[in-house]
Amino acid sequence: MRKQKITTAFSTASTYHTQAKVQLQVANNLARHLHNLDLPPRPYILELGCGSGFLSVHLHKHWPDSRILLTDIAHPMLLRCRNTLQIPSNQAHFATMDGEYPAVNAGWDLITSSMTVQWFDNLPTALHRLAALLNPGGWLMFSTLGQETFQEWRHLCDQSAMTCGTPHYPSSDQLQAMWPTTGQGQVTEERITQQHPNPWAFLQELKALGAHQAAHNHQPATAGQMRRLLCHGNPNPGFSITHHILYGHFRQGN
Repeated sequence: MRKQKITTAFSTASTYHTQAKVQLQVANNLARHLHNLDLPPRPYILELGCGSGFLSVHLHKHWPDSRILLTDIAHPMLLRCRNTLQIPSNQAHFATMDGEYPAVNAGWDLITSSMTVQWFDNLPTALHRLAALLNPGGWLMFSTLGQETFQEWRHLCDQSAMTCGTPHYPSSDQLQAMWPTTGQGQVTEERITQQHPNPWAFLQELKALGAHQAAHNHQPATAGQMRRLLCHGNPNPGFSITHHILYGHFRQGN
């Protein structure tokens, strides 16, 4: 049920490509990590959750002769990605697919994803599943959200005695403990601060991006609770919000 809601939300996020500024920045940062990898001359590359193509552009530009499969759980996002790339169909393949349960054979030199794996129901199991698809010496590289993400919103909810619907994201140490034993992994992190006019503007941006799905079993606030929080919970002008970004780097053993 939750995955279907996530799919629907991203399918209808028609302004994603122009509004997802943090997602673009993170994809650019992840791409810089990818460029340093020692991949074969014509690598097999699988991207999970390609979205509108922020990372896909880098993959095609840096490895123009790669065998690349771009996937997303939301078919409309795939169409946007194809439109962003504007490349011949023989240079990249597209597939609608849930990255947590990839319907592909093993044999990948690089599996990568930017700001997608935070939507997985069981990240540790998914990482083991993805690692099993890598060639010996292959790489699993991704960005995701860490535990300090939206901490200002959580604090606002706590002040108002309102249950926060933001999912619980892992710390860098928790993510480090999830790596499969078949290879070696590490985690790096950064924090990106974004300014909004007020908390309401922050919530509206999440909705516009399709990124507003709450944690499992979250009971939504009543209209009255939300109104009180938005009217009285943040008396100062402006609302700063933190994106805690974790970068996962895993290499399969030989």
